[in-house]
Amino acid sequence: MAGILIEDLFVLKGEMLSKQTRVPGKLFVVRSGAFKSEASLSVGARRVLGLHEAGDFMSTEPTLGGLPDAEWVALRNSAICVVDPWKLQALAANHPALGSFIMRITAAALVRAQQTLFALGSLHASGRLAWFLLDLSERRRRRGLDPFALSLPLTGKDIGNHLGLRPEMVSRVWGAMVRSGLISRHGQDVQILNLDRLAALASGRDAGARARTAAVERPTRAKR
Repeated sequence: MAGILIEDLFVLKGEMLSKQTRVPGKLFVVRSGAFKSEASLSVGARRVLGLHEAGDFMSTEPTLGGLPDAEWVALRNSAICVVDPWKLQALAANHPALGSFIMRITAAALVRAQQTLFALGSLHASGRLAWFLLDLSERRRRRGLDPFALSLPLTGKDIGNHLGLRPEMVSRVWGAMVRSGLISRHGQDVQILNLDRLAALASGRDAGARARTAAVERPTRAKR
């Protein structure tokens, strides 16, 4: 493993990773804390691409499931290690288990990108937020953590930006989910209470939830 690790970095809350190290051509592993990834759109606005927590990989290199032209902003005081991806790939060529691991994280990144497109393109507001929570839950499960207990350092504005929803709509949907017994929420801490119904909502199969969502969205539409 000698030569794979380039450096360890500590990034303060609110700081951009690019201010700490030259981003292109590197693979970052979050050791503690959390980051949001964001990128500029053609119209000049910024779009939140995702949330990255301890154990997650971040890269601008597409062959590693990376996000070209992305910037990472620390949502908490965070520690990361910087890895040379090309030396890692060379090492993986001689270690099948490592190669399989890299393939799995790359495939997972592609699947998540496809699921994001599906969620944003076909789901109503409640379905989008349910999908977002389920994605975070599954990522925690794969890391051996409690999949029902989530901590969300993203603001309502960031979550809305990521899911294509107005901040006030995110707030309305949070309230509807709490009242429906799907989740409990205290500040940044979210507890999933009914995983099956949340999954049905995220897949668009919960007709009752769709009706409740229509009622939640109606006041917003009336203002237009």
